[in-house]
Amino acid sequence: MMPWAVDPAHTALEFSAKHLGVMTVRGRFDRFDASVKVEDGRPLEAVATIDTASVSTRETKRDDHLRSADFFDVEKFPKMTFKSTRIETNGSRISMDGDLTIRDVTRPIHLEGEFAGGVKDPWGGERLALSMSGKVNRKDWGLQWNVPVGERLLVSDDVTLHVDTEIVHQDAAGQESA
Repeated sequence: MMPWAVDPAHTALEFSAKHLGVMTVRGRFDRFDASVKVEDGRPLEAVATIDTASVSTRETKRDDHLRSADFFDVEKFPKMTFKSTRIETNGSRISMDGDLTIRDVTRPIHLEGEFAGGVKDPWGGERLALSMSGKVNRKDWGLQWNVPVGERLLVSDDVTLHVDTEIVHQDAAGQESA
């Protein structure tokens, strides 16, 4: 099995949810550590640890609220984790199941999307690209906070996860292969 590393400069861990049931609000996590095991040019396993305090929606008050005990409770739960349990590729399609842990609650999730097989970069390195998304219900992880606004809720229960990443082949010393 060849060693591969997630390229943080070409990776986005993002989410989106509805505000008042009408407007999509997007956010991301800026700090994470992730790796992918690859065999014969196909991903076999993915693991990630995400710094919950790195949540960013480009709105300071909302980000502070997401870091509070109402949502991620970063003081008590500074990390969330993901570990794949199944990855299947079929041509340019990828399907991934895994366990997502938020606030010490682990639930299965399913992601689907596009898989770009081996690509040589301009420096001679080999890269794979994955772009996947899936929908979860935040209440499954105990993220219950909400405010009724008439017949609507301030924040949707459904959250869409988006993962876009390039992984780079590493040599035995952990350096990008050329």
